[in-house]
Amino acid sequence: MFAGGKLYGMGSKAFEAVTGRQSIASLHASEVADLSDDLVNERRANRKLQGEVADLSDDLVNERRMAASLRGQLDEATQKVVSFRGKRMAVSEAVELTADTIDVRATRTATRSVGSVFGEAVP
Repeated sequence: MFAGGKLYGMGSKAFEAVTGRQSIASLHASEVADLSDDLVNERRANRKLQGEVADLSDDLVNERRMAASLRGQLDEATQKVVSFRGKRMAVSEAVELTADTIDVRATRTATRSVGSVFGEAVP
């Protein structure tokens, strides 16, 4: 068989020399060589991109850790304790109590204001 392959190769080269055209075997061989080169280049590019993805994944993990740390610091800052009306309480609770007080005062003032409109309208 091996001798037949050599014989075929020699015949193919002779055909190319006589006709000046490439034989199907040599066309396929050059196409396979081109595809092999393309495959090598694709694998090289793939390895490079995998390295970039690994680097970006590491960066993402670090960014997420940083964000979690900052969120923890923010939670600590909002849970600070203050002295309000003679009691120690969280800042958020003091703000809520103040907002409730303002709401009650605003409601009372608005009611008085509406009542005075009718009183002012009487001659």
